[in-house]
Amino acid sequence: MGERRERTGRVALFLASSAFRTALYICIILAFLWVGKTAYSLGYQVFGQESLSPNEGHEITVVIPHGASNMEIAKILKRDKVIGNSLVFYFQEKLLNYDGKLQPGEYKLSDSYKPGHIMEILSGQEKKAAEEEE
Repeated sequence: MGERRERTGRVALFLASSAFRTALYICIILAFLWVGKTAYSLGYQVFGQESLSPNEGHEITVVIPHGASNMEIAKILKRDKVIGNSLVFYFQEKLLNYDGKLQPGEYKLSDSYKPGHIMEILSGQEKKAAEEEE
């Protein structure tokens, strides 16, 4: 009788450990899928350069204070509904080499502007290009 009980206990332990291992593998696979999906979505947004409003958009006055960091500027633009995601704008700013070039001041922006155009305006490069054309 004791031998049968011991064998049953080993089988139950084997089944339980197999079920636990399978559940663990499924959780790991789901975690990888979630990380991959999130990374793809963030990458698509960063490199996609999409405006918040694909139509004509609305003109919005935005004030960038002196000493504002890149992330603070991104949060101001998000708060004023010029961009959709402050973290995406922050990464775009780094990738487009506008890091440290955005200047304080009052700007008229539109939610139909693409992030690259917004950075061009905030850095003063759009004014320089217009002056050079004249």
